[in-house]
Amino acid sequence: MKGVNMAIPEGRCLLKPLLERAKLSQSELAKRTGIPREMIVKYVHKRAPIPLDKARMISRALNCMIDDLYEWND
Repeated sequence: MKGVNMAIPEGRCLLKPLLERAKLSQSELAKRTGIPREMIVKYVHKRAPIPLDKARMISRALNCMIDDLYEWND
């Protein structure tokens, strides 16, 4: 599915508390994932949904499941 930019469904983004728990800065997450820091900031502040491919990279860097990145609205 290369080139497909699927976004994670809306829900409360938990990236900020996950970064705090991992004791990682947004800059460090950007370095570990290759995602520009500006995009990490947008994800943390809920200005942009996290695309699925980026969510996968972030979850690996934070040693969590993709599902852990959001509080799901069922």
